[in-house]
Order: sequence, then C-alpha cells, then structure tokens
Amino acid sequence: MGNGVGHRSQIKGRWNVLNGLLFSHRLWVLSLGLGVLSSHAQSWLPPSSARRYQVQSQFGPRDVVLSPRFPRDDKVELLVGVATLPFGSLTTSQAAKVSLAYHLNRRHWVELVDFQWFQSQLTSFSTSQLRDKVPDQANGLKVEVPQWTAGASYFFSPYYSKMHLGRASVAHFDTFLGLGLEARQLETLSLSAKRSDSRMTPGVTSTAGLRFLFPSRWAVRLDLRNSLAQNDNFGTRAWSSNLQLGLGLSVYFGSFPDPILR
Repeated sequence: MGNGVGHRSQIKGRWNVLNGLLFSHRLWVLSLGLGVLSSHAQSWLPPSSARRYQVQSQFGPRDVVLSPRFPRDDKVELLVGVATLPFGSLTTSQAAKVSLAYHLNRRHWVELVDFQWFQSQLTSFSTSQLRDKVPDQANGLKVEVPQWTAGASYFFSPYYSKMHLGRASVAHFDTFLGLGLEARQLETLSLSAKRSDSRMTPGVTSTAGLRFLFPSRWAVRLDLRNSLAQNDNFGTRAWSSNLQLGLGLSVYFGSFPDPILR
C-alpha cells in the first residue's frame, strides 16, 4: 500500500515538472514572437515624437536649425543706418548710410555698394588746446574730414546662435567679418571752422559686427568698421585709421519662411 502511494507521488511530481518546463517554453516562444512583431511594427509605423527626440538628443537634429529658419540664399538686403566716428582727437563725425548687398548663401555675401554721407566738426581739444592758444594761425592750421564714402565689401559669417529673451521669446543672431575697398571724398577744415578744398582718396575697410534676425524679413545690425586711408593734417599726409560705430536696420527681399507652417 505504501509503495503504491509513493509511486503515485513520484508520477505527480514528474508531471508538475514537465508542466513547468512546457509553460516556460511557451512563455519564451511568446516573448520571442512579441519581440519580432514589435521590431517589424517599428519599421512599419511612423516614429513617434518621443522616438524622434531620443534620436535627435543622441545624434542631433537632421536639419540644421538656422538653415530652415533664416535661409538667405540669393536674397537681396537693403540696409539704412547711422554711424559715428567718436574716437578722433581733432575731429568727430556722424554719418547717414545706405547699403545694398547680395547673399550667396547663409555664410557669404557681397555688399555691392555702401554709401555714407558725413557731417564733421572740431573736438573740444582742437578748439581749446590749439585754436584758442594760437588764434592768429587758426586759418592756416587745417585737417581733413570725410564728406562721403562709397565702397564695396565681402562678408563672412562664422558663427550663429540663439538666446532666450523671455519664456516665449528667442533672439536669433550671428556674427560677421568683412573686408573691402572704398573711395573717400575728403574736405579741408581749418581750426577756425572754415571748409575749403576737397579731394578723393582710396581706402581699405575692415568690419566686425553682430546681426539680430527677426521674422519675416528684418534684421538689426551693429558693426565696428575701420577705414585705413591717407589724411592730410596740419600739412602732413599720412595713413591713418578712421574707426566708426554703426547701427542699421535691414530688410530682405524674399521673406524668411514662417516656422509655424514648416
């Protein structure tokens, strides 16, 4: 009797083990099938926004941020602005300016013409330290100041970035460097503030600046420009630097695309 009960217990134990193995095998087959189905489903279905974020966070966006936002290929830019030459010890000048540029692409453009009209005056140093001490020679002491300039330049933009101005406002800006040639029309200004002879001279310009871009076709430009040219001051002609600060508003012919519609 005891042997019969023990035999049935052994059979029941082996059956339980066999059922456990079969259940584990079925789970493994089911898991494998679900994995294969999931991999195929990912290839069939469009990627979710979460998946796109995972990919872009690891490898970066597929499209460069600036190119779709502010593409300037084949665009014409018209700039109107003002400038000042505040660093001279003998004279200071203010200018109104207008320029027309053609953009080859986002990084390269050519300023076809840049025209500036100047209004110049003597500094307090020229009047108090020079003219007032030798009033009888004031008419004979003369310096040259710009009347107008016309030039052309090549520009390159090496850097672009964005910054937050608030929770919902983002400013897009880039830096630029330029090199060009210009014609300078100069006039003679005596220490008695009398204007006389004028002449034209060539100059070489170099520019560095910052440009803020706005929808849908606008930009604000800040620049620092130096013009290297010959000036005749007190009868001595020599090469000198003419450093100026500029501020301008640009309009692009061919608007930037609306990011909401892209």
